Amino acid sequence: MIKITHYIKLLRPHQYIKNILIFIPMLSSHSFKLETLQTSFLAFFSFCLVASSCYIFNDLQDLKVDKTHPIKKNRPFASGKIPITHAMPLILILFFFSVILAYLLNWYFLFSIIIYFILTIFYSLKLKQIIVLDICLLAGLYTMRIIAGGMATNIELSAWLLAFSIFLFLSLAAVKRQAELVLISKNKSKKIKGRGYLKSDLPVISIICLCAGYISVLILALYINSPDTLLLYNFPLSLWGICLIQLYWLTRIVIIANRGLLADDPILFALNDRVSQLCLLSVIGFIILGI
Repeated sequence: MIKITHYIKLLRPHQYIKNILIFIPMLSSHSFKLETLQTSFLAFFSFCLVASSCYIFNDLQDLKVDKTHPIKKNRPFASGKIPITHAMPLILILFFFSVILAYLLNWYFLFSIIIYFILTIFYSLKLKQIIVLDICLLAGLYTMRIIAGGMATNIELSAWLLAFSIFLFLSLAAVKRQAELVLISKNKSKKIKGRGYLKSDLPVISIICLCAGYISVLILALYINSPDTLLLYNFPLSLWGICLIQLYWLTRIVIIANRGLLADDPILFALNDRVSQLCLLSVIGFIILGI
């Protein structure tokens, strides 16, 4: 019997937390106008719809691999809880309403939605199997959410924000692959199914995790000392606290992944991790102090 909860699980609403990145342009520029807030929320809902359509397509493509995965075998299609014939109608409906919402905002945001959809589809079809390119594209798709937020609200994004985002998300994308490689090592497999990585690639991926993450911290530190910061913050020295927290959190998440304690996505792990929650609250505190 098909239950509504199976369809909700298929949409992966827990992944919508990533779409909060849509609000970053508004927050980073301190543009707290009602119109900007409303536009950002519409953009957020539009991105949630297109993201869900992409998740369904990805589940459809990964069906055979998911059936043999210790965790992903419980997904609605892999477990047989939802017929695969329902996939394409759901994808088209979600994408259609996402485009409608995007059209109500502006052409630039509509363009970003379509580009995101196309890149994600190509990622699911082929690009995720190409080593290094896959994590670079994942980092780009995260960053696209911030770019889309800027396009929706007509807020110009700084080079600091874009550079910081690309390296941070590259680090997190690499952590995700690191966790998968540790998992196959425990299962005595040699390769991630549906990916191009071998068990022997684990040390290199771990280095990418740390290097990219530390570069993002360096970019933040350079931004704190830039003239741009003085325009937005009365006490920019407080932002140094964010650098320390980010250094700690990134290093900790890499160690956790290396121990095999990270099941899937580092962002989703952080949502349920008490230490990560405290780190986030501390970051918010330092930002408020700086303002």
